[in-house]
Amino acid sequence: LEDDLELGFVYFASENGEKDKEFLNSGSVPEGEKMLEATAEANNLVAVAKAKFLYTSHMDKLCASRYVAPLKKKTLFTIHKDLKQNSLEHFDNLHKMGTKKLQETYRKKLEDELDKASTEIIYSYSK
Repeated sequence: LEDDLELGFVYFASENGEKDKEFLNSGSVPEGEKMLEATAEANNLVAVAKAKFLYTSHMDKLCASRYVAPLKKKTLFTIHKDLKQNSLEHFDNLHKMGTKKLQETYRKKLEDELDKASTEIIYSYSK
C-alpha cells in the first residue's frame, strides 16, 4: 500500500511540475504568501488523494474478490462507514500545511468524495 501511495504522490508531483514550468516560463514571481498558500493547498490535496486511495483500494479489493459472493447493500454500507472513518483518521494524521480552516475544507472535500465513491461502488458490486 505504501508503494501505491508513493506512486500517487509521484503523479501529483509530476502534474505540479508542469505548473512549475509554466510559472518559470511566465517570467513573473508571485508573492511569498501566495506561494505559501498554493503549497498548503497542494499539500492538503495530496493528503486527500492518499486517504481516498486508501479507501478505494480497500473497497475494490473487498468487493472485487473472486472468493467473495456479491455482498448485500446493507453490508457494503457498513463496510463503507468503517473504511470512511479509517480514511478520515488517516487524513487527520497526515502532516498538512495551512490553517485549521483550510484543513477542514479539504477534510469535508474528502468526506464528499468518499460518499460519492461509495455510491458508485455499492451500485456496482451489490446484489
